[in-house]
Amino acid sequence: MTTDTINLRLIIAAVLLAVLATLFSGCQQPIYPPTSPWNLLTKSRRPKRPDPPKPPARRLDERQKLDVQMAMGRSMEKQEQYERAIHVYEGVLQKDDTRADAYHRLAVLHDKKGDGKKASEFYREALRRDGDNAKLHCDLGYSLYLRQKWQEAERHFNRALTLDPNMAKAHNNLALLLARTGRSQAALREFQLGGNTESAARANLAFVSMLDQRFDNAERQFELALAADPKSEAARNGLKTLRKVASAPSAGEPSDSGEKPADGTVQVGFVTASDRRK
Repeated sequence: MTTDTINLRLIIAAVLLAVLATLFSGCQQPIYPPTSPWNLLTKSRRPKRPDPPKPPARRLDERQKLDVQMAMGRSMEKQEQYERAIHVYEGVLQKDDTRADAYHRLAVLHDKKGDGKKASEFYREALRRDGDNAKLHCDLGYSLYLRQKWQEAERHFNRALTLDPNMAKAHNNLALLLARTGRSQAALREFQLGGNTESAARANLAFVSMLDQRFDNAERQFELALAADPKSEAARNGLKTLRKVASAPSAGEPSDSGEKPADGTVQVGFVTASDRRK
């Protein structure tokens, strides 16, 4: 066998190996392009997977339904539809008389209507079911405060603050009570704990003094409020109102700076509007 023959055979063998390598190395490369008729045919033969079944609609349990009713009642309260809200809360209690929140809201609404007797009954029922509710103690304290039941009111404000030391409304309500009972320094501290600046706290003290017709003390507190914040509109306007009232022939309580009866709102001289009952 000549050298030329051997070389020719080697060349042929190399070509065959290259062809075989091309055929068997293409596991990741399709033989046919994706749009070839063969691919379309094989795709059309694949069985279509059924859509997964939709989960059944979740049904509310009885408690959740009553929660929805309570939310409706609160919405009515915000729109000042008090009678409708009362009807909703009474309906909740007909289905579940353990709902302390329904008793609580009924107590507040009867307070707003000026029916202290019914309000007291509903507060009592609410406390029996949820005695560690800080908001409940705070609202009951305010109800008692409006009736000038100072000691009972103070006890409930303190209980609210024991349960929730950061409750601004309880601090402000307690401050009101302390101011009305002659404890100005303690009241000033509570107003500040309720989120008021020194100027706002002193203006609040001044307005409370106006309620009690202690005009000299009110003027002093307004002046201190202006010293703490010369830009305080509440203190400046309050001082003008005070001087107008004090100079009247028969000075009485200013008609626009007192507590509104049984509305559950801190009415303390236009300064703590953020403490309205939520």
